[in-house]
Amino acid sequence: MRAAGVGLGQLLLALDATLVSLVEAPRGWISRWPRRRWSIPTM
Repeated sequence: MRAAGVGLGQLLLALDATLVSLVEAPRGWISRWPRRRWSIPTM
């Protein structure tokens, strides 16, 4: 049971890191190419 808990925790951490990278990446693109017509609202 403990191994399953550790695996689940690692999965959640991986998903969290993926979501953060997906949110942060577009901001980097916008700062690099400010002529884009669309913009992503910042929090």
